[in-house]
Amino acid sequence: MRMLDDIKSGKLNLVIVKDLSRFGRNYVDAGYYIEQVFDQYNVRFIAIDDGVDTLQGDNIVMPIKNMFNVTFA
Repeated sequence: MRMLDDIKSGKLNLVIVKDLSRFGRNYVDAGYYIEQVFDQYNVRFIAIDDGVDTLQGDNIVMPIKNMFNVTFA
């Protein structure tokens, strides 16, 4: 919640995680934050091991990897 508050107040514009499973196990919530909230506040999201970088354009594999995190967690 503190990170979200910092994003909304403009203190953060980048979120870096090891992989998508470290960001969230619920793929619907994770997708909402990455695709809606972060986009609304111009926050770049990087998941290093999954090769996700919202600055690099289309991340079509991100929702699929999120579903695998839930399925195999």
